[in-house]
Amino acid sequence: MAPLYTVQVYNSAGTLQATVVDFLAIKVTRIVNGIDVLAMRLGGTSPSVSTIVYGGIIEVYRQDIEAGIASYREFAGIIRGITQTITDQTVYDIQAVGFNAILADRQVAYYAGVANKSQYTAQPAETIMKSLFNQNLGSSATTANGRFLDGRLTGATASATTGAGTSLTISVAQMNLLQALQRVQLSASGDFAVVYTAPATWAFNWYTGQLGTDRSASVVFSIDNGTIGKLIIRTARIDDVTAVVVAGQGEGSARAIVTRPASLPTGLGLREGYADARNQKTTAEYQALGDMVLSNATRQRSAVDAVVLQSDALRYGRDYFFGDLVGVYTGSATVTRKIAQIELSLSQQGAESINVGLIPN
Repeated sequence: MAPLYTVQVYNSAGTLQATVVDFLAIKVTRIVNGIDVLAMRLGGTSPSVSTIVYGGIIEVYRQDIEAGIASYREFAGIIRGITQTITDQTVYDIQAVGFNAILADRQVAYYAGVANKSQYTAQPAETIMKSLFNQNLGSSATTANGRFLDGRLTGATASATTGAGTSLTISVAQMNLLQALQRVQLSASGDFAVVYTAPATWAFNWYTGQLGTDRSASVVFSIDNGTIGKLIIRTARIDDVTAVVVAGQGEGSARAIVTRPASLPTGLGLREGYADARNQKTTAEYQALGDMVLSNATRQRSAVDAVVLQSDALRYGRDYFFGDLVGVYTGSATVTRKIAQIELSLSQQGAESINVGLIPN
């Protein structure tokens, strides 16, 4: 039996309009801490076409009974694009984006240097993220609170912070909200997501460690067990950075300059980079930005890329899921990787393709 994808279409208020199973093709791309994307093609004679409108809500449910995969929601998002192509047969191409897209619809619309709105000092990452959400999308996103315009989205909430995550100092004035959250996440020790929980109801969630579950001890991909088709292990230090010159506020010789790390490498080990920190205000913020650059460079130095196969041993949606930590056996050791991207597609003939993207956690 082929995998079954069921698409539920709702109006913007969350009322069910159609259940779609007659699509010509469908593809879902999911990205941890990014924007998920759905692409779906419908024939012009489909009875569901009239229900596809800008701003409507789409959910995609996936199941594969034969493989032991119970029905679960793979995608939820907003219709943002509709293309009608007319030849001898009319087709509609629909594009929807996951609910992290509403974060990209906002800016951190406060003046620079406003404490706990555009500037955060020694605050836990979870606290910073939830504050940014509340100040720009939640109930505090008002002009009375100092925001340039009212950004409130009714039904958008975040639970109280538990103070989890790395303590950070950062300024994000007038940055795109999604990009600001992604910058915090680089050093956060956790992930985030906007989750659609009910009609016109969205929750901003923080996930300590990772969005999914740590399965690195029980789910191990390897050539030997038939779950890896190709394994690439590489040292990638052509564009490496081991020291950063962080240039802050000021002009010419009066410009604030900070170098990181505190103990600088020398000789051939010194590979300099530059970070523009004019939107930061304090030495601690300059140092934090430099440390983020170095942390990202460290992650890129050694890479393990694997073409993950679906097999009876391990299957996506049954044994591991989006956002999980898994193990990858390199032949000499098992390294931990995060399932940071999933691409699923299903043709009209029922052929499913699954691509799994892995990154260091």
